[in-house]
Amino acid sequence: HASLLLAAAALLGGCMAVGPAGFATWQVDGAATDATVPFEGIPVRTGQVIVSEQGSPNSMFLSLLVAENRPYVHSGILVVENGSPWVYEANGRMQPSFGSGPLTHRVTGGMRRIGLGTFLAQNRFVAIYDPPPGADAGRIGRFAQDSYLAGLPFDAWFDRSDPSKVYCSEFTALALAAGGATPPRTAPMNPNESVGVILHWLEITTPDIIPPASLVEGAARVGLFIRRDSP
Repeated sequence: HASLLLAAAALLGGCMAVGPAGFATWQVDGAATDATVPFEGIPVRTGQVIVSEQGSPNSMFLSLLVAENRPYVHSGILVVENGSPWVYEANGRMQPSFGSGPLTHRVTGGMRRIGLGTFLAQNRFVAIYDPPPGADAGRIGRFAQDSYLAGLPFDAWFDRSDPSKVYCSEFTALALAAGGATPPRTAPMNPNESVGVILHWLEITTPDIIPPASLVEGAARVGLFIRRDSP
């Protein structure tokens, strides 16, 4: 769900060098195996979960909509294709408009596929985690590819009852479920009265949401990458 209001921010940083020299923190925790391929020293493989945070006012706004203060506001699935890692994600884009009405009616977008290097350059905080033990990484990856080919639209209302459109952590959870992973924990929406006014205006009625951090609870971290902040 990080993508709801971050269309402009997602265009920044694309020309930045990707690698240890371009990041204040470039921490690789995972070890190479027969199933991984190297990318700037990161052992990546299909089925890994990538979570991120822009560190922007929009990210803070999205965080306030949920009752829990959790790290990360966006997620996706890594798929290695022809030796190169790609990130599959549900991404929303805000369309400019001079009209009135809730912002949710002006959000477009949906599934997209971008290179891992571009993803790292576009986000301030990024972490990569292995899929849950026992999960079928190939099935996770195929679900991501199929969702992209199907052109699933972005769900600005975070309504999990309608699988024909998805928000970012919903898509990631569905991909993990396709690989046999246990459903992630959800978090209730913020009961604060002021937040309730905003949710009502946005026409968001869902009682809870899947926090991106819940998708990687208990998972083995492969790496942590932060553009500006040291460990």
